[in-house]
Amino acid sequence: MKRLAIIAALLVPTLTVFAVPDEKTPAQIAEAVAAVVAADTPALTAGQVDSVSRAAATVMAEAVKGSVNNLDNLGLTIDKAVFNQALADALAGRPTGFSPQEADAYINSLVNSSAQEIPDTVTIESQQGFIAEQAALPNAETTPSGLVFIVIQEGEGKMPVDSDVVSVNYVGRLSDGTIFDQTNGTPVEFNVNRLIPGFTEALKMMRPGGTYRAVIPYNLAYGEKGISGVIPGYSALDFTVTLEGITPDK
Repeated sequence: MKRLAIIAALLVPTLTVFAVPDEKTPAQIAEAVAAVVAADTPALTAGQVDSVSRAAATVMAEAVKGSVNNLDNLGLTIDKAVFNQALADALAGRPTGFSPQEADAYINSLVNSSAQEIPDTVTIESQQGFIAEQAALPNAETTPSGLVFIVIQEGEGKMPVDSDVVSVNYVGRLSDGTIFDQTNGTPVEFNVNRLIPGFTEALKMMRPGGTYRAVIPYNLAYGEKGISGVIPGYSALDFTVTLEGITPDK
């Protein structure tokens, strides 16, 4: 099964919002690095220049990989050879066939044109009904945002905060029980504050070692458009999550 970035805060799947609000896009990172280079700063040793260069490249590479993964999750396949050549051309100031504005508009047009139509079984009303059914279950708690949270087995210790990194096992289902994403018993790590809002909120109600259900309304998940071919628009998401551990972000 193709791993989604659930979780990667794509409330409106357009190129300009692939990153969460406090996370810079590759272009913004490049601008910030350029500003630092252009500023009056103390002279660096050759070793420091080498370290700064590698550190900047590492940060920007992670941002680029995140954007590429998000495009793949939206059904926009990347040819790595073409991508790498175009990236090298762009960095060198050579033409790629697009201006930055044209590239952004082109990708957004593809995303919008491939937006999944809502099946008859997925309507705002059907999803509201599903959420209401789950909210009526024993031990279910509905938060002010509309998240339905159910403790299956309570854990121990402190709950995560926004700045933490968590290790989790999870299964993600649609309201009809279809599994759209799962870890298959191999924990994955996420930054708490870089997930879809409903998943972030649920994590901060969990304790290590515990297992929980989080039923997330569409406005706290992937919104009206969903993810093409995977999650219909307006879908409520039903996650069963085991919080394996918490690592404070350093």
